[in-house]
Amino acid sequence: MKALALATLLLFLFSTAAAQDDVAVRAAVDRLLPDAGSVRIAESPLEGIRAVTVGSRVFFVSADGGYLLGGPLIDAATGANLSETLVADARRRTLDEAEDVPVFRYPATDAKYRVTVVTDIDCPYCRRLHNDLPAYAQAGIDVSYIMLPRAGKASASYRKTVSAACASSPEVAITAAMQGGEPETATCDNPIDEHMSLARELNVTSTPSIVLEDGQLVLGHKSADALLAVLRANSASKE
Repeated sequence: MKALALATLLLFLFSTAAAQDDVAVRAAVDRLLPDAGSVRIAESPLEGIRAVTVGSRVFFVSADGGYLLGGPLIDAATGANLSETLVADARRRTLDEAEDVPVFRYPATDAKYRVTVVTDIDCPYCRRLHNDLPAYAQAGIDVSYIMLPRAGKASASYRKTVSAACASSPEVAITAAMQGGEPETATCDNPIDEHMSLARELNVTSTPSIVLEDGQLVLGHKSADALLAVLRANSASKE
């Protein structure tokens, strides 16, 4: 009983100390990143350092809140980028928690993998990727889009994207726009602003960007064979 009581006391003291550390860490984050919004604080591999996830960005903050570090944290023994692992996990959580606001999805008949592509109607490499969607589907890769008109809300790209999203068949209209067509001007209650906000939360600014199910990020256009190789290697690394 004495051993159990001692263990309980130590756990309480440790939890209390960690909670106090988190208060100091959060205060430092609020001071340095006043618009941080949702913040997640967790242990890190470094003694006295907490891992802080802000959206899909990762920082390391001393437990007393005195220092904030950015940049990758590398495991010297394995060469693994621990920061990227934390960032990928943050992206995965962001997608899992995001409201389901699809505009375009290209399903695979026998889906083995699911990816989310951040794309722009007027991006040449996005158009190449779009043309490869049938090959993706044949390879068992299910694709959903996050629309990101990179030129901003005042741009022609934004207006075209909204018009395509408001068409009677958004997927047909987006495909036509990706092929150089001009969607009929239309407005409606649409999710494009939410898509742009979600891309910011994912900390994705370039298009096309492919987010895997575990949150890993693949930049640029990949052929179906190339993406399938990445997906297989990613799955094998977790076995």
